Amino acid sequence: MIFKVTEDQIVNLFERNLFHQNDMGGEYFDFRFERKFSFGERYKIGLCLQEQKLVRAIDTLISGDCPVDKVMISLPSTSSNHFWIQKVMSESVNFGSRVEILTVKNFLKIESSSQWEIDLRKELKQTNLEADAYFNLLKECSEKIAYFILQNEDNLWRIEWREFEKFITNALKEIGVQAELTPGSRDGGKDIICRLPDYKKVYYFELKLHRTAIKNSIVGDMKKTIEEENNKKDGWAYYGIVLSPKGFAKNVEVVHELRNNVFLADMRKVNSLCERYVRSQAGIYLPNEDFEKIILEDTF
Repeated sequence: MIFKVTEDQIVNLFERNLFHQNDMGGEYFDFRFERKFSFGERYKIGLCLQEQKLVRAIDTLISGDCPVDKVMISLPSTSSNHFWIQKVMSESVNFGSRVEILTVKNFLKIESSSQWEIDLRKELKQTNLEADAYFNLLKECSEKIAYFILQNEDNLWRIEWREFEKFITNALKEIGVQAELTPGSRDGGKDIICRLPDYKKVYYFELKLHRTAIKNSIVGDMKKTIEEENNKKDGWAYYGIVLSPKGFAKNVEVVHELRNNVFLADMRKVNSLCERYVRSQAGIYLPNEDFEKIILEDTF
């Protein structure tokens, strides 16, 4: 079944995914949207809501003169429209991923920003821009996330835990810290590893994007990990930071009074990293700042 979306739904969908409407579509489309990437490329989408526009758009696809990267179609369910939809589907081998029909299922799917970014990366891969596109897109998204979190802390809870780990890693890197994101599972309580060669120190970050305060067992596991690392006596000093935006249970803070190379951090740490990240992107970050001070800022 073809899903007829409203004009407001369309505009909101594209705006949420960093596209802007550059005109009303002209001769071939009802709407045209465009997104400019930081490396200079533009990605254009044309949307057809009427049969007349769809017929013209199909002609440009067949002739190879289509002025957009992808054509999206959303038509009322009529016998005439059904004919054109079937024609598009029959030509799908030739059109490939350049045509997409908006159904109830895939409209709801692409409303998710994370799914949209995955689809964009697939498109960019086909134009041999995958590597540049991915890293620039990651940087662009991280900067947006930092702004949104500073604007409203509740925005933090709109991202998944793994994206949170990637965001914090990217923020630390942009500030100048040597930060490495570990694999998503079996990381031994080390989500991010930060090395400070000048100090011969290593900081392990354990990130917990939980909606409740963290219990003592997680902090205890981190203490055990740090003790084991320091017992190796490899010439480096190891420290741990458990970051929980929702904070910690009271008994954790009491036990933590006797901490051993382990620090705690809450939403204040997230905010301070966001502030420093935004400053670095604006060119007002001082590269000779003490990285250990930055890592320990707003910890306790």
